Amino acid sequence: MFKRGLENYCLDGMGASIYVYVNTFDTKGNLGRLYETYRVIKLKNASVSEKFLFWYESAMPSQVELISSKMHLGKSLVPRSTDATSLERKFKRALILLRASLLWENIDLVVRDVNRISASDIEAMLNRCIASCSTIEKTTLPPSLAYLEAKASYKAMGDTKRMISDKLEHKKDVLKGRTSEIFSPYYNRDTADDGTKGCINVVFGHLSSAKSVKTQGGSLKSLDNGGALYIVGHGNFGHGIGTHDNYLNEGDLVRELERSKLSKTRDEPINIYLFACWTGTYTRRAIGGVGKRSPFAQRLADKLAQAGYNNIKVIGFSGCVYNKDTSLSQFYNGSSTQYDKSLGSKGMYCIYEVKDGRYRRTEGVDWITKCTPVPSKRTYKYTVSQC
Repeated sequence: MFKRGLENYCLDGMGASIYVYVNTFDTKGNLGRLYETYRVIKLKNASVSEKFLFWYESAMPSQVELISSKMHLGKSLVPRSTDATSLERKFKRALILLRASLLWENIDLVVRDVNRISASDIEAMLNRCIASCSTIEKTTLPPSLAYLEAKASYKAMGDTKRMISDKLEHKKDVLKGRTSEIFSPYYNRDTADDGTKGCINVVFGHLSSAKSVKTQGGSLKSLDNGGALYIVGHGNFGHGIGTHDNYLNEGDLVRELERSKLSKTRDEPINIYLFACWTGTYTRRAIGGVGKRSPFAQRLADKLAQAGYNNIKVIGFSGCVYNKDTSLSQFYNGSSTQYDKSLGSKGMYCIYEVKDGRYRRTEGVDWITKCTPVPSKRTYKYTVSQC
């Protein structure tokens, strides 16, 4: 993967690193190109360079690699040794990087546009772009995720349950004041299993103002002015959400949301929380599986973008979601086994933002989950590791 590899460039002691596999066919290499461009941006505006680092740490590796490869401007007809030409190329790369990453512009259109800018105008255009980037506010966590993260932080500090409850009361009130709906495909209150019921009860008790559980055919028009949509069910190892017998894949789910009249365009965002197992990780079968499946949250964001949805955040979780002690937790089995890992812990969730017909990851890291059958116990072993 692009973010893993042989070399580690520390960015001026800022606590961030860029990891890359250095391509043998590229004398500068994607890493060198990114690092050099980061330095140019930092000299121009340190706060914008920090925003770039935040984008880099959260972006999908394929997205970073694509942009970096497009920053390779090829051989210059002017001697490369001239200072003016070298500086012009650095400014062009910086302009490409900022417009494609922080400003969400299409990378191919950006490259075409930047290559048309004259040498005399390129620095002024870069300065104008940096000014635009400086006004961008750091993405805030969706409210329910902020609640879970705060709960994880208080628990890590060793606070008692009473103290945690007191500290979170205000955040809970904020959540209860927001419009929200719970959607569970194929849900039947009388036949639903304890796991699904438990997660739904947690959402009712802590996160949502919803009064009932919607299933297929139920109206979601209450979210016309934004709010939260909690999709609850079994994740079926990344195949889809529902029961173990019937579930909706990402395409089916988007079509169902359209049928339920979920608003496609509005001023306020809709945050879609996927309370189902393995929605935030790549998944791979140990026996009979070929390749790996992209995270369900990513695939859902892609389908929402294709369907014309805008101003939506899709939140997935990187493990097995279950209910315990009125909190949603995560379990994963890799180099070590961890239980009761709060879903609000950093790295345990991912956020994909959908707007203007495109999507991108704005929070998260890359996990891959492998499923191995254990015939003697008639069950499966799940092994999770970072890509």
